[in-house]
Amino acid sequence: MKKVVFLILALFSITNSYAQLIEEYRECAVERFNMRDYQGAIEYFTRIIEINPKDSSTYFDRAMTKEYIKDYKGAIEDFTKGIELDSTSIDNYFLRGIVKNKLKDYKSAIIDFDKTVKLEAGNADAYYYRGIAKVELKELSNAIIDFTKAIEKRTNHFEAYTNRGSVKFQLKDYTNALIDFNKAIEFDSTYADAYYYRARTNAALKNDKKAIFDFDKAIELNPTNAEYYLYRGEVKLQLGQKESGCMDIRKYLELGGEDKEKASKILSH
Repeated sequence: MKKVVFLILALFSITNSYAQLIEEYRECAVERFNMRDYQGAIEYFTRIIEINPKDSSTYFDRAMTKEYIKDYKGAIEDFTKGIELDSTSIDNYFLRGIVKNKLKDYKSAIIDFDKTVKLEAGNADAYYYRGIAKVELKELSNAIIDFTKAIEKRTNHFEAYTNRGSVKFQLKDYTNALIDFNKAIEFDSTYADAYYYRARTNAALKNDKKAIFDFDKAIELNPTNAEYYLYRGEVKLQLGQKESGCMDIRKYLELGGEDKEKASKILSH
């Protein structure tokens, strides 16, 4: 009987020691993360996993840290392991889907967002990011449905309004696109993309002065976005503001705008 009691006490002591060590490592990992020493944080999360490889939450924490350093493949591996250990983990499915979007693996990302909304029907961001994936796959009508669902779940979802508006812009539904951009700006007057897309829409409707106003606002909020300058420059040139328009096109090139051929062609005229 004494031997049994001794063994129980020994096991309790070992378990307690491991628990204390895990807690210490976790505190160190969080400290490293807050210091932006992400590699150091990963090393501590790895030590925790070596002690307790069955804890899905630590895989999630390590995955999130890997995502910060753009180790997307490593993040997906950890999110996947977390799902293997806990198939009801909403965050693992959702964030794995976001990382897959970043890797342009849109079809697989949609599967993860499908699983997320199945587990949590009220998850507005899952509908939103599924909509983003569908836009990339040119499933525009289905993307609108998802953005609308995101707005239903969170009525002030300004990004969903902006992206739904941008899809309507692509479909040349300019009137309804403007309604969405206005709504996005109503909820967040500092969101540059809402002004940018409203400017593009006004330019398409030949409301050039309104377009310039919105391009100016977008650039004020985000002065390093090359595209903003390109399209503002085009509108200025259409208004006969040649010098100012060409300055915008040159700024587009200076900021690393990708369509150098288009910009060079505009400047040569």
